Amino acid sequence: MTWFNKKDIVILLVCAIYFISCVEKYPIYKGDALVISQSISTRPVVSGCQVSYTINTTGVPNASAINGWIRSSFSSFAQAGTYLQFIERSSGSIILNVVFREQDALPYSTTPGVFSFKNYTLGVLDNNTLTLNRDYAWTESTIRKAVMYHLGLFLGMSPNQQDAASIMSPLLQNSGASLTTDDIANLKALYSATLPITLSGKNAVVNPRGTLFTVNFQNPKKFLIKDFGITWTDEFGNVGTGYRSLNNTTESIAQTYQVLSLQQNRAYTCRAYVQTECQVVYGTPFTIRTPASGSWNNLGNLPFSERKESTVITTNELWGNAFVIGGELAGGQKTNEMWQFSAQTNSWQSRKAFPGAVRSGAVGFAIGDKLYYGLGNVPNLLASQLRDWWEYDIATDQWTQKKDYPGALRSASSAFSFQTTGIVTLGVNWTSGGGNTLFGSYNRTTYRYTAATDTWSYVGDSPITTALPIGSFRLQGAGFLLLTNRELWRIDLQSASWNNLASLPTDIVINQTQPIAVTIGTSDAVAINNAGFFGLSAFINNANPSYSKQWWQYSMSNNSWTQLIGSTIDNRHSSIVFSLGEKIYILGGQRTVQGGTITNLKDWWEYNP
Repeated sequence: MTWFNKKDIVILLVCAIYFISCVEKYPIYKGDALVISQSISTRPVVSGCQVSYTINTTGVPNASAINGWIRSSFSSFAQAGTYLQFIERSSGSIILNVVFREQDALPYSTTPGVFSFKNYTLGVLDNNTLTLNRDYAWTESTIRKAVMYHLGLFLGMSPNQQDAASIMSPLLQNSGASLTTDDIANLKALYSATLPITLSGKNAVVNPRGTLFTVNFQNPKKFLIKDFGITWTDEFGNVGTGYRSLNNTTESIAQTYQVLSLQQNRAYTCRAYVQTECQVVYGTPFTIRTPASGSWNNLGNLPFSERKESTVITTNELWGNAFVIGGELAGGQKTNEMWQFSAQTNSWQSRKAFPGAVRSGAVGFAIGDKLYYGLGNVPNLLASQLRDWWEYDIATDQWTQKKDYPGALRSASSAFSFQTTGIVTLGVNWTSGGGNTLFGSYNRTTYRYTAATDTWSYVGDSPITTALPIGSFRLQGAGFLLLTNRELWRIDLQSASWNNLASLPTDIVINQTQPIAVTIGTSDAVAINNAGFFGLSAFINNANPSYSKQWWQYSMSNNSWTQLIGSTIDNRHSSIVFSLGEKIYILGGQRTVQGGTITNLKDWWEYNP
């Protein structure tokens, strides 16, 4: 039997204490399960598509190698095929911080994100900070396991008790420290390959040289949007893009683009797109074809019954809305119906009917999101003409009666909006001549209506004394009126001054006909808005009518008329006509055949200047 002396005992005790402390400082792991919490309720929400991180290895031996191992852990997640990007930064907006602290600063805990065995903590995920044990002898496999496990928790992945190979397994023995197929599938269930942004694009009206595109997207997770728009490619491979720069985290948005750089009679494949800080997301492709200049296109049948002599009010935005109010139905009955046409959606919808007396010869105009409508006469001209005036709120679909027009009664007058006011001028005042005869005097007065104060003011007389307006259009702050004697007049909508312009150079008999005079656009902002159009007259020769399909263009820039290729639409008169943006729309009308039989038409057409 061997006995130890006191000196040997002291040495033995010192070694034992040192050995115990070594085990405490660098515990020997034998594959036992880690003590972790299953809860991840305090995990921060990753709302963006970039996970920015920083690494602080202050005071850590072999820091350079450990930094590389940590970066490779993030790279493994970046290669999983999700929309996430992992970016190391030294400053700025940091999503996740990786820091090292001494063992004493990491007491054993069962709070969410604890990574430890026995009573020795290796790492703690607390909100957006992953704290690792600075005193542990990290190897590449163990540091990758610790970082990837906690990164998985941070991203919302759950611990996996069943699969020891999973990066989310609470076992340190996954020496490969890589994402398994199931890990990748679970990660993609949280973060798909494509950003979850709902994106759509479409065109509204298409003219020979351009179109109006609309882009809509929903961004429920509020990813940073750098820009969004439309990209298009024609049949010859030429590419174009219209976009809006944003740099915002908006949740949803809709944007409309006017594109005036396309070629006529050409097919374009178009896609809406959104560019984030991580990806470019594309919408479903769609195809448009620009029409040929001067073309007439049949748009099918109208959604409402045949009518004529309706009042049309167009809104002032570039590709806005047209409101068709009242008119005479096919059976001769008057109506107060109102229908709205949207150029952007190329659709019709019924709006609230006008509540006032049914009438013809009414006028109206738009100011902002309100319509103003009134005057005219009841169906029996001998009964009375009307001076009531009404406001229609487009947003609420409600009519409100306003202050009566104060001037001499008139029908078949012309009206134009100008900034926050409107002008009413010309027309005819009907008076009884005894029995069933009528006498009319031309109305020369011009009145201005101010919507903000609901007031009327007289602004002067026109020099026109012997004719009625049969068509009118507005261009660049002025109203243009074509009269029954083929004269063309301009009224300055600010000063209410008048100028006589070049007369229509044609032999068309305008009296007793219902011609068309419209404009290339209703907005003063349209760059090519310097022309008006006239044509489609019916010659009435007792009961044997003949039709002319002449089509004329008036140029404001040089005060001249040019005869264009004639209309290709069917013979008609008394049509309803308006223009929006750079298109002209011709609705229905009537056709008179030999013997005086009248056919009411329900089709509608567009003309592309």
